[in-house]
Amino acid sequence: MSGLLGGKTVLITNISTPLGYSIAQRLGFAGANLFVSDTHDQKLRKAVHKLNEHGLNVAGAVVDVSNKDNRKKLFEEIENKFKVLDSVIVNNPVNSLRGNIADATKMELDDVYNKYLTVPFRTAQAAVPLLSKSTNGSIIFMTSFAAFSPFEDIGLYSAAQTALLGLCKAASQSLGKKKIRVNSVSLGMMKDDGSGGFWSDANDSQLAQLAQMIPLGRIPKSSECTALVEFLASDRAKYITGENCVVNGGVSVRFFSHRPPPIQAEEFSRRRNALLTVGESEFKSSSPVAAIVRGASRTQYAPDVYYPFKQCSYFRYLSGVVLPDSFLFFDKKKSVLFIKESSEYSALWDGCRYSESELEKISGVDQVLGLKEFEGFVSKNISDKGLILEADDFKDYPLIEVLMRRPQNRLKLLVDKLRWIKSPQEIELMKRTCAIGSESINSMIKKGKFIKNEAHIAGRLEYEYRRRETAGAAYPPVVAAGARANTIHYIDADQDINPGDCVLVDAGCDLDGYVSDISRNFPVSGRFTDVQRTLYEALEAVHGECLEYVNNQRPLKLNELYFKMLRSMARYFREAGVFDSGICEEEAYGVSLHVNISFYALKI
Repeated sequence: MSGLLGGKTVLITNISTPLGYSIAQRLGFAGANLFVSDTHDQKLRKAVHKLNEHGLNVAGAVVDVSNKDNRKKLFEEIENKFKVLDSVIVNNPVNSLRGNIADATKMELDDVYNKYLTVPFRTAQAAVPLLSKSTNGSIIFMTSFAAFSPFEDIGLYSAAQTALLGLCKAASQSLGKKKIRVNSVSLGMMKDDGSGGFWSDANDSQLAQLAQMIPLGRIPKSSECTALVEFLASDRAKYITGENCVVNGGVSVRFFSHRPPPIQAEEFSRRRNALLTVGESEFKSSSPVAAIVRGASRTQYAPDVYYPFKQCSYFRYLSGVVLPDSFLFFDKKKSVLFIKESSEYSALWDGCRYSESELEKISGVDQVLGLKEFEGFVSKNISDKGLILEADDFKDYPLIEVLMRRPQNRLKLLVDKLRWIKSPQEIELMKRTCAIGSESINSMIKKGKFIKNEAHIAGRLEYEYRRRETAGAAYPPVVAAGARANTIHYIDADQDINPGDCVLVDAGCDLDGYVSDISRNFPVSGRFTDVQRTLYEALEAVHGECLEYVNNQRPLKLNELYFKMLRSMARYFREAGVFDSGICEEEAYGVSLHVNISFYALKI
C-alpha cells in the first residue's frame, strides 16, 4: 500500500479511543507500518483485528506508558519488529474529570497533570533514541482547543493542555538539533475528541445551538483531523516544527475576534414557537394562537433628515430584522414578515435594502410580503385565533377594530418571560457588549485627566464604543461632575468640570441589540481627595458585600438583594461619618433609601 507514509513506521498511543483508531486507520491507508499501544488488552486486540481486516500492517502491545520500564520495553519491541521509528502520535486517554478547577483536590491535580503532561513528555522523551535514526523523525501531540480558551467544566484538563502546548514548543527547539520535528494538533468541540467537554454528552438541541457558534455550522467527527496528522508525519512537512495546528471549523476566529456570532435564524424561529406555546397556555379556550408584532418607525430631525433608527426590541428579539415600519405575523403554521416596499428613488436616499431571500435567511420566516398586503392578510388569518399583541401599537390602524374582536394576551409580558433564559449566543453577545463597555470607559478615564467639560467625556465615550465595532452609545449617557451627580438622570452633559471634581459616568454601548449599562466614578485630577476616597471606599465595600451575597444566597431574590444593599450602605455611611453620630441604624437605613448614589452602587 502506497501513500504519503509509504514505508514509514508510526507509533500511536491509546488506540482504543475513537480518535486514536481514526488516526491509525488513516495513517495505515497512507502506507504506514503501524505499532499501536493501549492499557486495555481486549480493546487493543479489537482495534488491531479491525485494522488487520482492512489489510493494514499493524502490530500492538498492551503497555502502561506511565511506567519507565514499560516505555523502554515498548520501543525495544518496535525496533525488533520494524527496525526504525519515524513518527510518534501521542494521543491522550479520554478525560473523565469534570468540575470547577477551584474545587480540585491535590490528587485530582496530580492525576490530570501526570496523565496529560508528564506521560506525554516521558513517552516522547523515550522515543528520541529511535526517532533520531529516522531521516524525518516526528512527534505529534494531540491536544485540545481548551488549551487556548479554557472551559469551566474541564478546567484542570484545559490547564494541562495549555502546558502541553508549551512542551511542544520547548521540545521542538531542543530536538531540532537531532533532526526531530515536534508539532501538535488541537481539536475543538469534536465528537469523541476525548476532552470530556460539555459537548461530549450534549443532546441534539444543544448540539444544534453549539453548531451555530462554529463558522462551518456543524459539530464534526474526530476523524476529520486525521488528514492533517498524516501530512505532519509525512516528508511534505519536513520543514514544519514547533507549530500548533488548530482543527475546529473556525471556532478560534469567533473566540479571538472582537465580535461574537450574530443570532441565527434558527434561534428566532425557536423564540417564535416558544412564544406561541406560552401564549396557548394563557388562553382559556383551545383555539389556535397567532402573534402580531409591529416594528418601530423612523422619526425626523427635520424634513428628509431622520434620527438614527432604533428597532423595537421585541420585534428584533422575534425576527432579527432592523428595517423600519415592518410587521411580523406568525402562528403554528406560518411566519410572515411585512416590509415597506422599496424603489430605485428611495434607494438613492436610504441605500439598498435587504432582498426578500436575505430577510428570510436573517429571520427564518417562511415568507416576506409588502406592507400593503398586511391588513388583508391579517384579516383573513385571525378569525378563529387568540392574539398575542400590544393593542396600543395598532390604535392608529383601521385594523384595530378587527383585532379587538379577538381574545388577546399582551405580547410584552409573555416575551419578557421568555427573555429570562438566555441562549449561548445571547450570553456571548452580553459578555462582549459588557466587555466593550468596560474597555471603553477605562480607556476614556485613562485619557481623561483634567478634561474641562462633560461634553468632551460624552464624545470620547462615543468614539471608544464605535471604534470597537458597536453601534455606539445604547442611550444618552449620564456624565455628571461634582454635585450634578446627585441628579440621577442628568443627561445634559454640557457643564464645565472643576479640577477637584469627581465625575459620575453611567453609560453603555449597543452590540447587535444587546446593551451594557456601566457606572464609574473617578476624580478628573487622577487623585481622590480624602473625602472622596472615604465615600468611594464605602461604596466599594457595599459593592463587595452585594457580590458575596449574590454568590452565596439561594434562593436569590432581587428585592432582598436591594434591601441588603441599603442595609450595607446605612452601616458604612454611619462609619464614614456621612450621617450624624446620633442617628440610629433604622434612621440611617431610611435615609439611604433616598440617597441618589444608591442608584449606582451595584453597577460595575
